[in-house]
Amino acid sequence: MHDVTRKIADGASATATPDAARQTLRPPRVAFVDDEQDLLAGLRRALRRLDLGWEVSFHNDPAAALAALTADPVDVVVADIRMPGMNGIELTAALATACPQTISIVLSGSTDFDIAISSINVGRIFRYLVKPCPAPALVEAIQAALRSRGEAASVPVEQMSAKAAIDMLACGVIVLGERGQVLFTNQRAGALLARRDGILVENTGICRASGAEGTRLLHAAIRLARDTGASDALTIETRDHGALRVVVRPRADDVTAGGALICLYLFAADDDPAVDPNLLRGMFGLTPSESRLAAALASGLALEAAAQAEGWTLNSAKTYLKSVFGKLGVSRQADLVRVVLTSTGR
Repeated sequence: MHDVTRKIADGASATATPDAARQTLRPPRVAFVDDEQDLLAGLRRALRRLDLGWEVSFHNDPAAALAALTADPVDVVVADIRMPGMNGIELTAALATACPQTISIVLSGSTDFDIAISSINVGRIFRYLVKPCPAPALVEAIQAALRSRGEAASVPVEQMSAKAAIDMLACGVIVLGERGQVLFTNQRAGALLARRDGILVENTGICRASGAEGTRLLHAAIRLARDTGASDALTIETRDHGALRVVVRPRADDVTAGGALICLYLFAADDDPAVDPNLLRGMFGLTPSESRLAAALASGLALEAAAQAEGWTLNSAKTYLKSVFGKLGVSRQADLVRVVLTSTGR
């Protein structure tokens, strides 16, 4: 059984009209699917207070929600991943096939990176949010999804998936255009930029460090990535938050259309860099010793310190490192750290 509550904006027509006219007349339509009645009730109260002018519906049975939303599609669906009978991954995957114009947002109590990746790849997820999610953050995500409706038809699913995956990473990510202008930031990068300590964005939209020397090094690394395709890493000192590690890497244009893209991966001193060696063994086919070394390097230890901590000779550590490079497809320690941290969602 599903419960539906709707609010129709003044002047919206209840009669059938051509698609273009209906789009201009009706308010945005948003559906929430979660088996937790208390959560739905809380959302209902919060949205009523905010009075956003949306037409909203609430469903506590995912199978019934799928039938209702397929028969009468909405603009945005916010669904929990973990639900009995049909989970959110299955629901959003079915909606992506039946209603390609519907944009899905996943709201889940799980912080499991693998579940998040699965939901993105299978269900065409626009954004992944972790419960408990404050109402303003949820509203912002829905508004961003609504703003993207006009481009949803022309944006391939791989591009939408890249945006969701970037936003899900626990490290900060800033995507730059070929002129160095900021095109996209994920939530963590937004929080780091808001500090205006270490890295920030000018009024012109260009990213820079808070100091002159840091800015020079950052812009040199961005030019190197743009002109030669090489990755680089640097450390930017902040006033109040310790060192900020920045990995600068070119990437294929799978986020926006046109132009080369540069990604800045930001790792702040107050982030938790701990990496589980057992996770790396399964992800990259490393031996136990190789996985412990990769985890230690990703956690900030120098090669010599990692060798000493494990009781290896430096030559043994270098041998393990060479093997890790081969299995991860990298040739520098900075690239090893980047691959490990981004692959594990840190």
